[in-house]
Amino acid sequence: MKTDSKAWRIAPPTDTPAWLAALLREIAPDTPADVAPIIADILTRRGIADLDTAARFLDPDAYRPASPYDLPDMEAAVNRLNTVIENGGRVLVWGDFDVDGQTSTALLTAALREMGANVRYYIPQRESEGHGIAIPRLDAFIADGIDLLLTCDTGISAHDAINRATAHGVAVIVTDHHQLPPTLPRAHALLNPQRLPADHPLHTLPGVGCAYKLIEALYASRGQAGRETQFLDLVALGIVADVVVQTGDARYLLQRGLIALRDTARPGLRALYELAGINRALLDEQTIGFQIAPRLNAVGRLADANTSVEFLTTDDDVTARRLANQLEALNNQRRFDTESITDAALAAIDAHPKLLESPALVVARPGWTGGIIGIVANRLVERFRRPVLLLSDDGAGWAHGSARSVPGCDITAAIQRVADEHPDMIDGFGGHTMAAGLRLPAERVPQLRRALGRVVGEMLAAHGEPDALTIDAVIPFSAVTVALADALRLVAPFGAGNPQPVFATLRATQRSTRRIGRTGDHLRLLLSDEAEQMQEILWWRAEPDTLPKGRLDIAYQVGINEFGGERTVQATLIDFRAVDEAPETFSQREALRGADYRHLDATASAEKLSAIRADDVLIWAEGATQPPGAVQRDVLRPARHLVIWSAPPAPDVLSAALETVNPEVVTLFAVSPAVDSLQIFIKRMAGITEYTLNVYDGQASWLALGGAMAHRAEAVRAGMDWLAVRGHIHIDGANENGIMIRRGIGQQIEDRLKPTTSALMGWLAEARAYRAYYQRSDASAVLGIPFQPS
Repeated sequence: MKTDSKAWRIAPPTDTPAWLAALLREIAPDTPADVAPIIADILTRRGIADLDTAARFLDPDAYRPASPYDLPDMEAAVNRLNTVIENGGRVLVWGDFDVDGQTSTALLTAALREMGANVRYYIPQRESEGHGIAIPRLDAFIADGIDLLLTCDTGISAHDAINRATAHGVAVIVTDHHQLPPTLPRAHALLNPQRLPADHPLHTLPGVGCAYKLIEALYASRGQAGRETQFLDLVALGIVADVVVQTGDARYLLQRGLIALRDTARPGLRALYELAGINRALLDEQTIGFQIAPRLNAVGRLADANTSVEFLTTDDDVTARRLANQLEALNNQRRFDTESITDAALAAIDAHPKLLESPALVVARPGWTGGIIGIVANRLVERFRRPVLLLSDDGAGWAHGSARSVPGCDITAAIQRVADEHPDMIDGFGGHTMAAGLRLPAERVPQLRRALGRVVGEMLAAHGEPDALTIDAVIPFSAVTVALADALRLVAPFGAGNPQPVFATLRATQRSTRRIGRTGDHLRLLLSDEAEQMQEILWWRAEPDTLPKGRLDIAYQVGINEFGGERTVQATLIDFRAVDEAPETFSQREALRGADYRHLDATASAEKLSAIRADDVLIWAEGATQPPGAVQRDVLRPARHLVIWSAPPAPDVLSAALETVNPEVVTLFAVSPAVDSLQIFIKRMAGITEYTLNVYDGQASWLALGGAMAHRAEAVRAGMDWLAVRGHIHIDGANENGIMIRRGIGQQIEDRLKPTTSALMGWLAEARAYRAYYQRSDASAVLGIPFQPS
């Protein structure tokens, strides 16, 4: 999603040290010579100054993890746990409902059970109990009988709950990573990496990382050193989901954990991979962030997160499949709720634009799902580039909120300042530098809005200018290759502390835009650089009205798109800025000149076409009747003179072609592609699918198929469905880019025969109607621009 542009900081190229060049040749000998210096520059700017540092960063085998005993109170925690296990004591693991809390709870519970401990676990309900240790629930466990309370991803500020437990003779060990309170609670042991110096390799561990170090020390104390590595897959999930800074042990554990996740034996995760269509061999940190973590988080946001612990620890395939299906259903609900709340929040901002006058955007509405507003707050931070607090009024006098922030504003510290200045305003809060949650009386929301806006404004002013967008390298589009994307994985995993590199191409020209996605919220931009090299760039949650009309500098990230076994490079937009010198694009033209031969039949049209002898002429033709030298829509390119041979099937197909070619001269024909009747369409469709199976192993793009069939992609998809329900083909997969098919087995789906025919005939009728309109209507109306016949 692109928002208001940041300032850009373009990093100058550096001289690659000989030792670094040699190291890259050793660990990635297939990296092309023009790519290796880019990787070397990125590493150098990330503080890789010597061979040992580089080796530890790139290769987890070369990294030496810190001792668990560097964490204060580790020895006390290990000794107490061993005593409880040996004496048959009862342990309660108390977790939290986000992914970090779920994985921490699962890790501690599974490890302690393997050691023979009598252990139970509990994760509080988000809506009714909230974060932390709910004393009424704790009292129930104490009454039932527990000897040790072991917290994970929570507890560092739970003074009252810890005092309650110790008063009843229950020992308390806290494992947490949240910010330290002014006074630490009186627990038997407090394991928190925040108690270490900021430059310590354990300082950035999340809750699951802290839990892992405890289990590492506990296994070693029992003569089972190394057993803890079976939980590395859980650690990776928590590190990515909690967006911790990936330095020191956090990066090392994530590197190890990703390897473990690709080969996990957990039936729950394997079932999730299958349902979500995750290719385990390609699983990386983005797979966690965009596919796995949202499904786990959906449980904590909308249901009971204790389910996730069973999901992550069960050995039963049937249970795993059942729980995976529950996660999938909850994730679909989360998506719907997220879109609904986002729309409502934006509507509230549109209705009250003065909300944007504050350095902190605070929006409150009744009935919003508490587990979803954090996701929406993060979206609004991206859009409005300021801290955002969304509050849900529960109708009982309380407002529950979730805040997200920007660099330069520690949002939890900001809320702390407000609470210190107004002791009766906020009932409770907690969080990290970039995220926080709080509760307050609903009637105090206007006062909070004013106070938080003032404090955030002061923080941002003290921070100075907003952080600039670092451009790691300026490259031409010809450098955007699979080889570059593969080489970048040397620097991965990416995340906080090691952001994914950003590249820029300067003075690019827009050629076309195409909406994609189920609701058209995303754009596929086609651009060319100064060497006329074309490149597609994806723009998620696009704001097309903000695109400049002429040249632009464009910043993007580079990755791999894997579909149907084929790997292609994928560029994703991060930012853009207008360039002063703007060449004219097609949409900016005031008029177009050329010739209009749409009234001629096919024979006369061919005679006229043979007489066209011009430099830089491009003939666009589709369907069954194509003259020599013609191209289809998927290979159109910029040209001075465009000849439109076939009557297009739809106005959006015509406008996309004009934007891509951006011609000065257009010659219009209207030759029928002869594929608009059902019988002919199906016959040609069958031939195209046979060709696709034989030549391209069943994989094809909608753009190429649309050109071959002379129809919109929607009509082609309808044709594929028609063939599939009759058993001619089987559709293995499809997305907005294309389709993957294989030969069918001849089995028909009876109840879909008529619907597929009706749908296809509808698209064909629509194409016939538009081609008739195209042939008889005024050229200016068809082209959408004044046309001057020459």
